[in-house]
Order: sequence, then C-alpha cells, then structure tokens
Amino acid sequence: MFSFINYTGNESELQFIKYIIQNATVLRSVKIYRNTSSNPPEEQRQMIEELYLCQRGSVLRQPHFEWM
Repeated sequence: MFSFINYTGNESELQFIKYIIQNATVLRSVKIYRNTSSNPPEEQRQMIEELYLCQRGSVLRQPHFEWM
C-alpha cells in the first residue's frame, strides 16, 4: 500500500503519485489523504479521474481516496 498524507493538490505531488502508480510492481492500493477545503470539488474530481486513468495497465487494483 502507498499512502500520501497532506496532499495539497499541486502539480508536482500529482505527478509523483502518478509515477508511483505507473511504475510500482507490487502495489495493490493507494490512499491519498487531503483537506477538502484546500481545493474546490471540481479539482478533486479531475485529480481522481487522472489517477484512475494512469493506473490502467498497472498492477494497482483498488485506488482509494480519503478526504480529511
């Protein structure tokens, strides 16, 4: 499992998480914890869509997102 805590929504964090998802060989789940007040809901939706798309073809089976 890979957990990213205090995700703020900046592009470098997103690119790092994508890299992990796309290159991990035994990763089965991802949890991203963030403060819901840091970004509007539309940006949250876009981030989730991007991460779901990048996990295609990877060994990741179940991305999971938690909003704090």
